[in-house]
Amino acid sequence: MIDLSAVTHWDSTGITALITAQQRVSETPAGMLVLTGLAAEFAERLDALSPVPLTIRETPDKAVHLFPPL
Repeated sequence: MIDLSAVTHWDSTGITALITAQQRVSETPAGMLVLTGLAAEFAERLDALSPVPLTIRETPDKAVHLFPPL
């Protein structure tokens, strides 16, 4: 899970890094990357640009239930 709520500026480098991370994690059995804290407009744009599905939740509290207990 990556909480992006403190991020105030995005450029192509950051977008590419997130998409690359998602691609690599999705290649791992049971791997899942969850992004949280994104502004709605940015979440929609990022989702449209990504060649792989992204899992985006509003807050870490709303994302934590996606992960199995340790």
